[in-house]
Amino acid sequence: MNTNTNAAPDIQLTDYQTREQWLAARQKGIGASDSAALFGVSPWHTKLSLWAEKTGRLPHEGSDGEWLDWGNLLEPLIADRYAAVTGSKIWQGSPFCIAQHPTIPILLATPDRMVISTPGRATRGTLQIKNAGSYKAHDWHEGPPTAVQIQVQHEMAVTGLEWAAVAVLIGGNKFQHFEIERSPVFIAELEEQAQAFWAMVERREPPPAEEIGARALDTLKRLHPADDGSTVELSPEALDWWAEVEAARKAESAAKKLKDEFDAKLRAAIGPATFALLPDGRRLSLKTTARDGYVAEPTTYRTLRIEKGKRP
Repeated sequence: MNTNTNAAPDIQLTDYQTREQWLAARQKGIGASDSAALFGVSPWHTKLSLWAEKTGRLPHEGSDGEWLDWGNLLEPLIADRYAAVTGSKIWQGSPFCIAQHPTIPILLATPDRMVISTPGRATRGTLQIKNAGSYKAHDWHEGPPTAVQIQVQHEMAVTGLEWAAVAVLIGGNKFQHFEIERSPVFIAELEEQAQAFWAMVERREPPPAEEIGARALDTLKRLHPADDGSTVELSPEALDWWAEVEAARKAESAAKKLKDEFDAKLRAAIGPATFALLPDGRRLSLKTTARDGYVAEPTTYRTLRIEKGKRP
């Protein structure tokens, strides 16, 4: 582990040298990519799943595979494009370096790059690099997604810098870049939320029930995959929770019954045909799909859906 205080612009970065050591260090605090979970807008984590990871209840589930490989390959190209388009001078530290908040040690960040100089700015900033699929293009129409904006505010909180740049390649062929100013009001809220969350980590106390939403269901199934035979006493509000479960089940059952009824009417009207025309010009299809047989015997089924376009 090396500590570098010279290469980065007035920011102390600790180089953990390997991905394994870097991940172990990040386990001891909240990284910039973690903080969106504190506000319920992370695409990767809920507050509960982040808590389960930081307390060691569940393993770290970072991005991997081909998507991560392409992201790593494209990152320097996107950075170079940003520098060329904006006329900026950028600096890259070790990919396994960590900056630490000067007064809140559990706030950590690994900036992708630092912007040493750029036209029209007297101060330095951070640079966050993103590679987004074309199906995510709409998320960037009015600027970086909320989770990315929280990520760079986190980086500014840790580094003390006043602005950040975000460079993104969308769909492999559309480049965009944005500048985001430091928000002292939001950073104060982030710091408060982070410290409250870390207190729960240290107490091994999960987030309260009112902060656990539908997205936490998968985490809970993994946290408690089997029962232990014991009995717990529930709070009075659990009566309301169970009432909501029962009501939702009845509504779901009624909706399925209604769907099946009108699905059957349409299938009866279509019969063996492949397509059917609705009076408004839209076309339905009821095509046969074959399912390969592996453990079970091969089967075929027909899927009813609306076709794109209108009359052929």
